[in-house]
Amino acid sequence: MNVFVCAKQVPDTSSNVRLLPDGTLDRSRMRTVTNPDDLAATEAALRLKERFGGTVTVVTMGPPQSEEMLRELLATGADRAILVTGRSLAGSDTYVTARVLAAAIRKAGFGPADVVLCGQQSIDGDTAQVGPELAVRLGIPQITNAAAIEADAEGLTVKSLTDDGYRLVRAEVPCVICCRKELNKPRYMNVSGIFSCYGKPLEVLGLADLDADPELTEQTVGPAGSPTACLVTFAEKPKKRGTVFEGSERKAAETIAAALRDERILPAAKGGAR
Repeated sequence: MNVFVCAKQVPDTSSNVRLLPDGTLDRSRMRTVTNPDDLAATEAALRLKERFGGTVTVVTMGPPQSEEMLRELLATGADRAILVTGRSLAGSDTYVTARVLAAAIRKAGFGPADVVLCGQQSIDGDTAQVGPELAVRLGIPQITNAAAIEADAEGLTVKSLTDDGYRLVRAEVPCVICCRKELNKPRYMNVSGIFSCYGKPLEVLGLADLDADPELTEQTVGPAGSPTACLVTFAEKPKKRGTVFEGSERKAAETIAAALRDERILPAAKGGAR
């Protein structure tokens, strides 16, 4: 069983979000992290490899600096990585992203006994669309909201979160599984992994290299090929600075209660007393 993991480098939402004049994120001026759900997918892939053998290949579409993320995932135990990059791919929506990732996975040798794992959603787009669209492109079944994965020689059993609780889904390979960050606790890089990651293959592909989908051209990717249109984008205004109430617990509670009464959040005390 070979496992392909789709990962994404996303802006760190705890840092300042910056926008370009066209409404897209200014990623060059923002701190980035690996999408949390994708870390869970990578950890699940490594556990499958440890039990059944095979390889783990991490695939991403993004700017050249995404190589840093891929090296980190190689350092945790992945065997190889693929970066699809190019200026024409910037601004692609989920439809185009899934199409590009599917072409890259096919080119990498995706077979009938293989599995694709990806995060349920990313913290920047938050659409949860790429995984299902990727399954459609590859022509294989999908399971979303994976909170637990059990595997045996016959296939996979996935505990999937639904609005009404959980359901157990049995699946044969090949399939796509969309993982939640609650699925597991991702492992850290170690010194040995950091040294070895630079000796592992990391292939950089351009649009012209994706011959598995000959219809991918500069006219069918990026904003021009994306059916999704974002009309308005804005950064959330910073919240007001909080107030610190000092003193004993009783004194602080009385001060807070008085402040809430002044704002008419609490009713006035009986007799007008505060």
